[in-house]
Amino acid sequence: MATEIRLRKGTTAQHAAFTGANAEITVDTTKKTAVVHDGATLGGFPLQREDASMAAVKIQKFTASGTYTPDAKMIWCIIECIGGGGGGGGAANASANTFNGAGGGSSGGYSKKSVSKAAVGASQAVTIGAAGTAGAAGNNAGGAGGDTSVGSLCVAKGGLGGGGAADGASGAGSAGATITGAVGDITLPGGMGSDGRNHNATALAFFSAGGAGAAAPVYGTATKATAPGSNGNAGTGYGSGGSGASSYNAVSQRAGGAGVGGFVIITEFCWG
Repeated sequence: MATEIRLRKGTTAQHAAFTGANAEITVDTTKKTAVVHDGATLGGFPLQREDASMAAVKIQKFTASGTYTPDAKMIWCIIECIGGGGGGGGAANASANTFNGAGGGSSGGYSKKSVSKAAVGASQAVTIGAAGTAGAAGNNAGGAGGDTSVGSLCVAKGGLGGGGAADGASGAGSAGATITGAVGDITLPGGMGSDGRNHNATALAFFSAGGAGAAAPVYGTATKATAPGSNGNAGTGYGSGGSGASSYNAVSQRAGGAGVGGFVIITEFCWG
């Protein structure tokens, strides 16, 4: 007579609160699939069925702060965060027949993290890093961008503001967002803003003046440098820095360009 083997079983919800023994196999009656356990991971590892009904991929994205609630059928996910970009510096009024240029803002950093449903739990707070403010007209630095995070699971740091430009001087581009305090399996620093330029009017046709804003290291778009005598350009891509301002020929002081806020993409791997 054939021998019948029965394994322990339970719903997906029951599995989510269960840690099986090492090498134990149970049956998820909701997903109708086997679950392999390692003695440590809550919920175990559900196996994909032959009909591939566990292969659904879904994406949630955030451009404003809110709450991430995982799909009911999510098994695990990849979280990507980009910090807010820094603002470009402002420029003081330049002397006659000269121009100056402020520094560009740096971009926010990038972090990527693979997370299980158990680690996510019912929900996680999403904080989108604010855009760095534009440096006010005059020799004023741009503002720093804010950090972007999904709970404490994944954190990307904000970029820094570009330096202001005094008469007869140029402002320094800001260093990229640090990875100190960033959280993820992969953490990348932000791009550096470009330095501004100062010169006499004879070089006007050859140089940009305000430094370019940096692009985020992933999904980024750089912000073009500023022409002599112009306000800085606002950032153009998520997490990018604003460009620095420039004053020319004693016309007036100028303001920098604002950075762009951060971004979150969550790719969920779900069963059918």
